[in-house]
Amino acid sequence: DFIKNEWVEDGIFSDVINKSAIFLMIPIYTSVFTVEEYGILETILISIGAATLIIGFSSKITFLRLIYDYKGNEIKRHLFDTMMIITFITSLLFILVLVFEASFVNIFGNNYRTFAFLILSYVFFLCLNELSLVILRYDKKVFQYLLYTFIKTIFEISLIIYFVVTLNQGLLGRLEGSLISMMIVFIIFLKFFVWRNVIPSFNFVFIMKYFKYSFPIVLTQIVGWILISYDKLLLNQSFSIKELGIFALGTQVLMIYKYIAEASFKAFNVEIFENPKIIENNLYNIILVVCSASAILALLITFMSNDIVMLIANISYIEASKVVKYMVFAKFISVYVAFLILVLYLYKDSSSIAKVVFKCMLIMIVVSTILVPLLQFIGAGISAIIVNGIMAYLLTAEVKKYVEVQFDYKMIVVVLILVIGILLSFISPTYLYNFVFLIGATILFFYINKEFILRIILRKA
Repeated sequence: DFIKNEWVEDGIFSDVINKSAIFLMIPIYTSVFTVEEYGILETILISIGAATLIIGFSSKITFLRLIYDYKGNEIKRHLFDTMMIITFITSLLFILVLVFEASFVNIFGNNYRTFAFLILSYVFFLCLNELSLVILRYDKKVFQYLLYTFIKTIFEISLIIYFVVTLNQGLLGRLEGSLISMMIVFIIFLKFFVWRNVIPSFNFVFIMKYFKYSFPIVLTQIVGWILISYDKLLLNQSFSIKELGIFALGTQVLMIYKYIAEASFKAFNVEIFENPKIIENNLYNIILVVCSASAILALLITFMSNDIVMLIANISYIEASKVVKYMVFAKFISVYVAFLILVLYLYKDSSSIAKVVFKCMLIMIVVSTILVPLLQFIGAGISAIIVNGIMAYLLTAEVKKYVEVQFDYKMIVVVLILVIGILLSFISPTYLYNFVFLIGATILFFYINKEFILRIILRKA
């Protein structure tokens, strides 16, 4: 029952497959693209990320949260309203591309329009498809959610491989394959699912409520995008596109870490939205379990960083393993931050999140601008730790306004063990020491969480 309800019914299993598929594409990219081309690919992915934030306008989070206030046909009408919001924003961006084309061509080159249109079109269909999956998560339709997610993932991987490898279309083929796959999936969704779950309407009250709730979230996400992308832009400006490619591969290895955490939280947010007392009664215990599991995964990725890089790439990318070690502790903190944000979403306090993240963006701009050009990858790691640490402190203070939580020595132990393990990865001459340390850390983390794990999770209280 635990596996069925938590992993399958709420979508964590399919989300892990979906996100892992992105990771599995890296060996194909690194075998086809040079390090420099991989750096250019990273700039394309950064652009896709920005477009997704603007076009999607927090549709997945906002719609999932707001539909709990409605029933029956109202949900179908508001699904249509949300789809129209996505369509309207996309149309505005297409117009801006055409109006300011001359200015952008001077910056990005003659292929600007082609890449811009492909990116916007891909993101448009991607957002509509993801919105459809929200309804399946809300209805907890296990088989359909798994099936549609699997179809979406397989189509995109297959067509990217076809255009990039078979047709040898390079970076342009990466976008063409993604766009066509999303269009095919949209047609499938439209025929078998969307058509019977929407009712054409225009509810101005809902649209205003949507934007009121989503705007702080979108602002937070945009600032988060800046937090993630700014170091990469600095590396590209201060060093070369090759360094950007190395840094991009290292951070991409760590993304699987982030994806697993996000998928877990995505499964969990449905449960806490329905039963907020889960958080009210068990917040610290849940935080400790989340951080302990995150620390174990961080240690595993750190100890295996060289092997992971060689598995998915080649010797030209080996420096990416150092990026993993420099950045992994900041990623660990970001998982804790992501959980605090989930808690604040529960209390509809998106404005506090926006304020905290905006402050941290300003700090990041100052710190990264100083450290990255000076220390390169190490500077990026130090900057990320400082910014994420401050964000964690400020968001913890915001959460305490709603839920009482007291930290104890156990959290200090988790953090200390992780730091020691990361330092050990730089000096350990053999796998034996790393393996023994990882086993010991796992046993210790289970011991400090055993009461909650056995009493609460296994009994599904």
